[in-house]
Amino acid sequence: MVAAMTLPALIQKQQKLETTVRLKKFYSVMNQAILAAQSEHGDPRYWAKEEYILDENGNYDYEKYNKEAVNIFNSYLLPHLKILKLTEGQTPGEGPDGKPIVGALPQVYFPDGSSMRLKMGSCFDIYFDSNGDRKPNAYGKDMFTFFFCYKNNKPMMSSEIASNSSYSTRFQALSLCKTSKNRCAVLLQKFDNWEFKEDYPW
Repeated sequence: MVAAMTLPALIQKQQKLETTVRLKKFYSVMNQAILAAQSEHGDPRYWAKEEYILDENGNYDYEKYNKEAVNIFNSYLLPHLKILKLTEGQTPGEGPDGKPIVGALPQVYFPDGSSMRLKMGSCFDIYFDSNGDRKPNAYGKDMFTFFFCYKNNKPMMSSEIASNSSYSTRFQALSLCKTSKNRCAVLLQKFDNWEFKEDYPW
């Protein structure tokens, strides 16, 4: 009975420790790659061809959108990273069985089992998954959002959008994490040194 009660807590503690290690590593490796690319290629504001890529009807052209994200990754970041593979995403549309398919973002797989998905926008949105395709695939547990805002002359990747500085206290960042799990990286990066404190909404 005692083992049954303590085992889940021990497993959760180990999961948190592993996630902390991978978050720290990912954040460091990505920023080193960005700085190396900036040193080699110049101002990141000129890396992207277009801020938004639209079709003739004014809608996002996901095929071009994904290709531009892959192009930036391959041209600037890949030479400074070790990866296993890159999948180039999928355009929304109709599958071979006639059923609609949901567009998938380009995804990079790392040797340690983690991965990241890439999305073009006013920032280069990065969705890090500490254990790749394995479950739970839940924001705040194994998935975390980062932004590389190349248009804002801030070359470092961050958990915050460059124009948003409203999370000036830990209480604000913790409240944000509780209500928007996809923004929990703000709390972890800015206040908790990537560690999952007792009050973290795991």
